[in-house]
Amino acid sequence: MSSRTPFRCPFCGEAGVKTREHVWAQWMRKSVGAQQLLKGATGRRVPVAVGDLQIDERGKYQLVERDIVRVAELLPHVTIDVCLGCNGGWMKRLEDDAKTLMGPWSAAGWPIQLDQDAQTALAVWATKSWMAYALIHQRDEGPFTSDERRAMVSEPGPLARTRIWVVHSDAPTAWVGMGLHPTLMKPSDEVPDVTTEMDNAGFGFLAYNELAFFMAIAPEPKSPLLDFVEEDMDSNGFAKRIWPASAPTSFPQHCAPAPVMSDLLAIPGNFHRATGLPVVGLGKTELEDVRRAYEAGADAFQIRAVWQPESLARLERKRISDDPDGYAKTWRPYKVLGGIEWHGGRFEAAVEHYRTAQRFGATVQDIGSQLCDALMFAGEFAKAQRVCDEVMSEGRNEWRDVFRDAILYEVVEELGLKRQKRRRRREDVTMTVSDEAIRVAKRYLRRSDALDVVSWSVLAHDVRPDTRLSTVMASAYLGDSVMPWFGLSCEVVPLSPGEPLRDAVSEGLADSATVVAELLRLFDESADDDLLEVRQFVEESSHRTADS
Repeated sequence: MSSRTPFRCPFCGEAGVKTREHVWAQWMRKSVGAQQLLKGATGRRVPVAVGDLQIDERGKYQLVERDIVRVAELLPHVTIDVCLGCNGGWMKRLEDDAKTLMGPWSAAGWPIQLDQDAQTALAVWATKSWMAYALIHQRDEGPFTSDERRAMVSEPGPLARTRIWVVHSDAPTAWVGMGLHPTLMKPSDEVPDVTTEMDNAGFGFLAYNELAFFMAIAPEPKSPLLDFVEEDMDSNGFAKRIWPASAPTSFPQHCAPAPVMSDLLAIPGNFHRATGLPVVGLGKTELEDVRRAYEAGADAFQIRAVWQPESLARLERKRISDDPDGYAKTWRPYKVLGGIEWHGGRFEAAVEHYRTAQRFGATVQDIGSQLCDALMFAGEFAKAQRVCDEVMSEGRNEWRDVFRDAILYEVVEELGLKRQKRRRRREDVTMTVSDEAIRVAKRYLRRSDALDVVSWSVLAHDVRPDTRLSTVMASAYLGDSVMPWFGLSCEVVPLSPGEPLRDAVSEGLADSATVVAELLRLFDESADDDLLEVRQFVEESSHRTADS
């Protein structure tokens, strides 16, 4: 007999026929941005680690991986399981309403007549979409409650504890996008049980065809969080509040430039910096001290300053000195100290702590990826490669595949290549990867496959502040396709000889005779005069190979 839990719809709660609901609706795929994103895509899924806050053996809150779930790598393919009744009933009606309202804008750029009914219709559609997005990791984490999802089924409507805005922008971030940044908000005199309480507040973002929807959700309708966000949204002059509905208007009136979109997308981070209190690494008593300090008037910046890496390191060393024959002779405190030093930017010290952990019995699986990361940032690339090889030989290396696939498929911004340079290419090389994917993947990549991402990010931003060539460089170093090298060569040719990025690409080609030969073959096939300068650059790199 199967032990699997019977399916129940997360919205209505009934055990109906299971179907897939796209969190970013299928009808939206006809937009230009979605078409570009989905070109050549397969709909494959990638593993995503899902974690919880738990109390470790030292009584400290730590993020612990709970499960690996598989999620579609591109937003238009992401789905959740809902029953047939919800999918084909009230959900479809909300999608039809939104499609009718935004259809003229999508088809011909005609303004949307936003009377109060239209504003509410778009707000409830966006809310339904965020409610679905909150479930993509196959569990209920908040910030929406099960009662709110049930109410959406019986009487669809926006939530009283939310505010929602829409912005028109031609920035790439307003083409295809979705996000939800939940958090737990409690009165300062209450200490939450962070291991069991669900998030009850946060921020939502939904982008479709140059329309960007923003949501703030608070624990209650009169929360100061809503006023905080309202002030920021009103100050930019481009956001139209649609919930609670505001004055009727023809929308849009103005187009927000990319810097404004960047500012709007930064609001969640600004809020967390202004109010966020530390949790990870603290015990229950320390968390109570933090909450009391906040209630007494200390701001979040001051509180976080108390728990800087130096302070945490002092606490950990005290625990070692207090238990010299017990805790001090295990590897765990030295792993903790290594992480503290790493976050403080002291990579050589982090390496020493990880080595000490090894001497006390830590295995490659215990601290290998952290040691490799510290070695890479300390400039010890050969040593990092050896450690990475050990990690990969001892355990799974799926993150390398995730990183490679993300570079090839997660198209989130343009590098600005000239149109004629893209004309005869067989695939688009204007590809990048999210910071999160870089952060996770670089711990598992061998030096022969990739490079120090942070260093290249600095170089790329110094040379071309409006692009992120570092991720394409990493793609090229993965070596599976000649096209990233083609894109890099096109990008660096206009740079002056001696520029770090130009020299770096040339050096990379100098070590890749096979890639050079394939590039020259592509140039012969295209016979494009616009690429003569690029071909010359590649040939010079080839001669450099021969000379060396």
